[in-house]
Amino acid sequence: MIVRCVAVSSPLSRGDRCRHDHLFVVSLLKRKVDPMVKRPADMNAFEFAVMSGLRAAQLHRGCTPRVEPCEKMIVTAQQEVATRKVLRVATVIETVLRFNE
Repeated sequence: MIVRCVAVSSPLSRGDRCRHDHLFVVSLLKRKVDPMVKRPADMNAFEFAVMSGLRAAQLHRGCTPRVEPCEKMIVTAQQEVATRKVLRVATVIETVLRFNE
């Protein structure tokens, strides 16, 4: 990943700009990046966001995470929803009804 951060009217000489760019790239590589959670293909993006937000609120109130916790509660909640450890109540009821038939 190469990112350039040079101002248009930079008073720095060309050598100083290159050094600045190098330090900026190194700092980006050292920074810990949270993994992006991919939502399930059969789940609506709005539903995924709402469920993740509600679950993050539960985690904030003290509920036990069902996956390995991350630094941010929202990422933990998104992982729980993506791995189907947390489901909508309607989905659970539909599954139980199908199982009992």
